[in-house]
Amino acid sequence: FATAGIVFVSINYRLGSEGFSVLEGAPRNLGLRDAAAALEWVHREISAFGGDPARITAMGESAGGAIVAGLLARDSSRELISRAIIESGPLQAQTARKAGRVTAQLAKRLGVRADRESFAALTPEQLLEARRAQAAGSSPLGGAPGFQFAIDPDSLPRSPHEVLAEIDTPLLIGSNTDEYRLWFPPEALAGISEFKMQAARILSRIPRRAVAEYRSAFPGAITGEIFGQLVTDMMLRAPLSRVAAARPDATHVYEFAWPSPVRDLRAAHALELGFVFDRLDDAEAQRMAGPDAPRGLAAEMNAAWVAFVTTGDPGWPAYGSGRRTRLFDADSTTVAQRRTAAMDLLPG
Repeated sequence: FATAGIVFVSINYRLGSEGFSVLEGAPRNLGLRDAAAALEWVHREISAFGGDPARITAMGESAGGAIVAGLLARDSSRELISRAIIESGPLQAQTARKAGRVTAQLAKRLGVRADRESFAALTPEQLLEARRAQAAGSSPLGGAPGFQFAIDPDSLPRSPHEVLAEIDTPLLIGSNTDEYRLWFPPEALAGISEFKMQAARILSRIPRRAVAEYRSAFPGAITGEIFGQLVTDMMLRAPLSRVAAARPDATHVYEFAWPSPVRDLRAAHALELGFVFDRLDDAEAQRMAGPDAPRGLAAEMNAAWVAFVTTGDPGWPAYGSGRRTRLFDADSTTVAQRRTAAMDLLPG
């Protein structure tokens, strides 16, 4: 991005217990507040680095995408953002009670109260070890609760998915075809039974017809793969599609579909990062994509992101009534969004 003339700023924010605990006597969403403070710093200081404070694009992937959505949901932060990019980011905040489940369980495990004083007395190592034990064997799709935004009058009055549907900030947003395969190796997918999937369907209020549509959309997929697609579409793809449908002319949507041959990851969560940054030679990118990933696709995606940052047009039409979506693959095309019959049946 710097090579393309963009002044690129990468920020840190508090993670896990230190960033997103729901504690009596403590402010909420500290990690999001950190990002908001960083954004304010960029707006105030970026001209000294050759940047334009009136042309700030906020960009993030996964939890970083959620942070971008959270910034857009805050009035004071949104006014500093000219464009935004969200890659595979959850868009929903929860009530303090639901977002606080992870904190309550950690407090119980640690034998302390879920309040500011008790957690401040713990070392980072204690918090990390308790979280490792709590999350052992879990994934973002099930098991131990994860850290999430809490609705809070001071830091996040409304859920990002509601606010994003109402604002006109230009947005580039999308997800990967096989997000779930980062968290579920093939042997774990093979172990997901029909009974488990039906139990999850009932718990999540997924109609039977939706399961049938997913089986039709993925012919030959085993039960575990259908389960993974259902849950990740509920978590990522369906919410972003609803946002895009509510603001079709201000949103560009993509789907990253290139299948990695490494460990049968296919188009797993986070795989697109090596392509977006055009860094396929990096060891981290090759751990997921292998040594022979298509370099032309990386150049294409990086150029599209650069074009959106600089002009607001990544090179394909906005979502619109035709639900136009850029399908990134070895041979990329712009298509009507795929698998909508299945996805549109998922509960909001």
